[in-house]
Amino acid sequence: MENIIFDMSLYGRFFMVPSDIVDLHLKDASESDLKIILYLLRNQNTKLSIELLKKDTGLSSSRIEASFNFWREKGVMAEKNGRFYLVNNIVRKNELTPNYDISEIQDKMAESEFSSFVFQYEELIGHTISKSDLVKLYGIYDYHGLPFEVILTCVSYCKALGKTGIAYIEKVCATWSKNGINTLEKADKYLMEQEKFQKAVSKIKNLLGINRAFTENEKKYISLWLNEQKASTDLIKKAYDIAADRTGRLSFAYMNKLLDVWARLGLKTPVQVEEYKKANPSPKTQDYDTPNYDIDKYFKGAIEKTIKEGKEGK
Repeated sequence: MENIIFDMSLYGRFFMVPSDIVDLHLKDASESDLKIILYLLRNQNTKLSIELLKKDTGLSSSRIEASFNFWREKGVMAEKNGRFYLVNNIVRKNELTPNYDISEIQDKMAESEFSSFVFQYEELIGHTISKSDLVKLYGIYDYHGLPFEVILTCVSYCKALGKTGIAYIEKVCATWSKNGINTLEKADKYLMEQEKFQKAVSKIKNLLGINRAFTENEKKYISLWLNEQKASTDLIKKAYDIAADRTGRLSFAYMNKLLDVWARLGLKTPVQVEEYKKANPSPKTQDYDTPNYDIDKYFKGAIEKTIKEGKEGK
């Protein structure tokens, strides 16, 4: 068989199969595994039972269970509160909750724990929840699998930001769920880290003399410096001073080059930067913070020198 062309023009009904299932897992998946995933994709958002799966696929209960385990181990499928979902954004392009039948939620309202949760939510947002918002709120609990206390903590966090709309709350809760912030302890830890980060951002704003909100691109740089490079605010100020002398303006890109090479060289304080400069003068006896110095050339030489010294030390 050569030059195979698969013509689907005669078929009128389709359902989608994520490319990753074929590209990454086809080789390892058994016939039973493929039967199960195709059946689930064809019957999305449909209540299924083991008996129905056995009837329609011809598989035994043990084989069905083994296939569910296979897809979970592959990271394709996850279970939350008795519901199974495709994960890692394979099928769904966003983190929004699916639609729920309001009657299902009204039945849930008869449970004291859930009704108490809704009451506390209403207390936080300051008004009675609408039916459409109740559907979204239930989805946060059921679909994203967050406990009541974590959802309420997230709502309090959003409220402090001046954001009490259900769409924003849903988005933040989805992010928490995706990042594994699913217990009160983890939520409290995350909020403490956020508070620390915001204080550092405010300090950086004052150090740089900025009286406006940071742009999204600037926020990305700051997040990189604080969270990944673990740069201190003093070191960031040092980078700003050098960048301003070199360019005559505030340049986050130039500051990032400085902080990046300092991180690679293990320089954590302005004092260590100055000591390194004295111990490693440039061939032209020029400093990298003078206006006519080639900073990229300095960075390259500094890193190559460090690598060489590391090899010689072994």
